[in-house]
Amino acid sequence: MPIRSKILVILSVVIGLYALGDFFIQRKLVTGLFSDLEAAQAEKTTVRVKDSIDQQLQLLGARANDWAKNAGVFAYLNGTQPEFSADRLSPNLLEAQGIDLLYFCDAEGKVVWGLVRDPRTGQLPAPFDLAAFPDAGQGSLSDLLLTGWRTEDRARGILLPIDGFLNTEQGPLLVSSKPVSGGLNRHMVVGKVVLGRFLSYAFADEIRDRTEARGFRAWFHDPANAQPEFNEFVATDSGEPRIQTIDDRWLKIYHVVDARVDPAPLIISASVERHITRSGALATRYALVSMLAASLFLLLALLAILQKTVVAPLTILTRSALKVGRGEIQQVSFDLHRKDEIGVLAREFNHMLGQLALSRAAQVDSARQAGQSEIASGILHNVGNVLNSVNVSSGILAQRASEIAAGDLESLNEIIASHADDLPHFLTCDPRGKQFAPFLEALAGEIKASRHAITEEVAAMTEGIERIRRMVNSQQEFVRRTVVVEEVSLDEQVHKALKLSERVQPFDSELEIALDFQDLPRVAVDRHRLLEILINLIQNSRQAMESASDTPRRLSISLKACSERRVKIEVSDTGCGIDAEGLRHVFDHGYTTKRGGNGFGLHSSANAAGEMGAQLTALSDGTGCGATFVLELPTQPHSEPVEPA
Repeated sequence: MPIRSKILVILSVVIGLYALGDFFIQRKLVTGLFSDLEAAQAEKTTVRVKDSIDQQLQLLGARANDWAKNAGVFAYLNGTQPEFSADRLSPNLLEAQGIDLLYFCDAEGKVVWGLVRDPRTGQLPAPFDLAAFPDAGQGSLSDLLLTGWRTEDRARGILLPIDGFLNTEQGPLLVSSKPVSGGLNRHMVVGKVVLGRFLSYAFADEIRDRTEARGFRAWFHDPANAQPEFNEFVATDSGEPRIQTIDDRWLKIYHVVDARVDPAPLIISASVERHITRSGALATRYALVSMLAASLFLLLALLAILQKTVVAPLTILTRSALKVGRGEIQQVSFDLHRKDEIGVLAREFNHMLGQLALSRAAQVDSARQAGQSEIASGILHNVGNVLNSVNVSSGILAQRASEIAAGDLESLNEIIASHADDLPHFLTCDPRGKQFAPFLEALAGEIKASRHAITEEVAAMTEGIERIRRMVNSQQEFVRRTVVVEEVSLDEQVHKALKLSERVQPFDSELEIALDFQDLPRVAVDRHRLLEILINLIQNSRQAMESASDTPRRLSISLKACSERRVKIEVSDTGCGIDAEGLRHVFDHGYTTKRGGNGFGLHSSANAAGEMGAQLTALSDGTGCGATFVLELPTQPHSEPVEPA
């Protein structure tokens, strides 16, 4: 797996684990805190509901007190002002007072006047009957409203003011029963006034507006018909509310209230919207999304930083190492311009590549020289063998030459010279003269044999020398066809050729050298042959400018791209130039216009260029106009060399 993928996986896992842990912490801890806060808020809402009911009860009691202290009511119940009911007790009075029930009874508890309003429709009188509130003249009020149900309350009789909740057929009724007293004797009770309000409908709307609680409901607990959990709740009531979760939006709150009037406990309930939990959940989700977004941003930022500072340099190093493994050393070079460990690694890698390139070049040179030495050794061995044969033939020739009867001929010549005057007589009559013919015949045979032997040895020597020539030619041909391709920088080769040319003949101060190099890729060529061609061209231009002393001497070398796959090197001078006839023969073997020249340099350069798949051409506007030699090279090795000149 690439290191970038590993880093991505590791960072993703770490951030994912962090996000998961944060999520569980929020779910378990933060959500629990919100739930506790919501429960506390629900309890406060329950308290506000109870307080609102108590306020309504106090308000109802205050109004009942006003009625109980009213002189007209006292006179009406005392029988001294019967017209009071017609003048003051109208049906609209209940709506004006904001109550649902108004009853008057005498000291015996008998109903004198009473009216009930339907809390749902406001209809007067209400279309229903309440057992605890009979019609006027039809019965007495319940003892719960007159004396209460506790023993200690009953002892006080009708004097007892009663405030609380009463169970009726229409549901719980908020009631206030006040004794009516007055006259000269302030303790004289002539009856009671009872005000009531049902804990439903409009009352529920008021509770909602005051406390934001929804679905207010009140009922008296009946153990026989209640659910077991409510029986347990009432039995173990400690004054704390019971909170029940309905769904994600609502909580249900239950509270046991002392009815005071009715012995059965009153249970009130209301629904509270879970604003806190929803807000907490929203905040938690927002925090989670924000954390995920921040984590993603952090992940991308870390990836970008690691990509720039670690992964990208390591990728470059890896690709460079792969190129080195493929032998493409010359194509690997980079500088990260960093001072950290990766920068040190890059610099050491570059240094190692430099050393490796030098070592590789040295190995190529050594291999080339070793190959040439091996070939030369083989050729010299064969030449030595042939030379031994030539040496033997030479010895034989020397011996044959020494065996020729030159002394006999000299003696014969002296005898003939001494008998020049009587030579015919001497040859025919003198005994010695008579031996001349056989002697000359024998001498001729000997000379003929020596000549034949010498001719054979000379032929053997000639054949040996020809063999030596062929072996030398074969070595030259092998060297000419041996190409060692390397990737080289053309500008480096031009500078090296200039240094070698200066080493052969130092540059004088009047020679101007102009270099114009484009940024070109490295070229795969035979470095030695390219260097040989460049040196020949530079030396040729320098020699051409020496013969044209009346013009400024300027040597221009440029590197340009011909196409995507070919580049060219131009070597121009301000020398003597080349005429049209010379341009046709400038690369011919032996053609030269220089004194003492051999016409071999440009010819060999053209041949070397062709063997590399390159092309060497000459350009000139004529004599005295200088010349330009253009060497066009392929950027990659050429499998089929161009036909040499």
